[in-house]
Amino acid sequence: MRKWIGSLICTVLMLVPCCSAVQAIDVNAGAAVLMDSVTGKVLYEKNGYTQMGMASTTKIMTAILAIENGNLDDIVTVSSNAAGLEGTSMYLALGEKVKMEDLIYGLMLPSGNDASVAIAEHISGSVEAFAELMNQKAKEIGANQTHFTNPHGLYDPNHYTTAYDLALISRYAMQNPVFEEVAATGTKAVPWEGHKEKKWLANANKLLKLYDGADGIKPGYTPETGRTLVGSATRDGWRVITVTLNCRGDWEEHKKMFDYAFNLYQVNRFAYQGMPMSTVRVAEGSEIEVPIGIQGEYAEVEPKNTEIHTSYQVTINQPVSAPVEKGQQLGTVLVQPDGMEAKEFPVVAMESVQYVKEPTFWNRFSDWVKETFGF
Repeated sequence: MRKWIGSLICTVLMLVPCCSAVQAIDVNAGAAVLMDSVTGKVLYEKNGYTQMGMASTTKIMTAILAIENGNLDDIVTVSSNAAGLEGTSMYLALGEKVKMEDLIYGLMLPSGNDASVAIAEHISGSVEAFAELMNQKAKEIGANQTHFTNPHGLYDPNHYTTAYDLALISRYAMQNPVFEEVAATGTKAVPWEGHKEKKWLANANKLLKLYDGADGIKPGYTPETGRTLVGSATRDGWRVITVTLNCRGDWEEHKKMFDYAFNLYQVNRFAYQGMPMSTVRVAEGSEIEVPIGIQGEYAEVEPKNTEIHTSYQVTINQPVSAPVEKGQQLGTVLVQPDGMEAKEFPVVAMESVQYVKEPTFWNRFSDWVKETFGF
């Protein structure tokens, strides 16, 4: 039998008015996308679903696969294929032994093509096999209009993406704390085999210095594709992802998109991991009650002048008895923002409660109060 514990009806989330309407922008690029990283909502797009070349923004996928499929402490031996590759480089030498973590920094900061091949060969045995892994991962992420033929982005007509797909890949990558840290790093000193001094790697992403709150991600260029850039910026805990393909003035265009997002929009979190709901009575426990919270997230991005009222209805499945483990599901909560879809989430214990054989004085007293006065 389900026992209804209570509901928090019309708990109001008031959003401070900022503007009367969302104003339009125009980004001077072959393709562009501005994406909210919390929900994946597209706030602006221009030719966002058109397939185009991606140049070195390819290395976002290379890096996340290196992190997920490799070991940061692995020692990688540089092959002739890696050491002799054209284009941007972290200056690896044939036979040099480099830690995987340092290769990832060399891949992302100075955009080392040599590092990308060293990573690919270590993870998959060959560039071709690694490209297959890249395409598999793209499909898992939902980047269905993307095709990789290499880990570096040197031009190949069969190597392409869309601004939307690249935003999806980047949103996924920035959820990984290792990738997130690498993407936000300005300079990094790494060991340099055969030298007393360390090798200094500088990040080619100028957004890190040009925009307050910028924390990633990766620029790129080939003569065939033009300039490509994926950006990320976070303000008040809210991150947005920006992508431009074939954009000559990309730094300024990304700053324009960041301002557009932060000035006119706000993320509204109707539910978040650990959001406190109430407390639940525990029988035969070392504590009389246990606090409960939401397991899951529910957020939407809306213009800043939006006012939303949200109700929360909590239901506990059955009387709760000790022992109770932290994280144990005790019931559900129905979250209903006005005018939006209602979503149900588990509610879980936020603390553990031990079983006690004999009720404590406070347990007995609490039971007496509840029986006598009805609360």
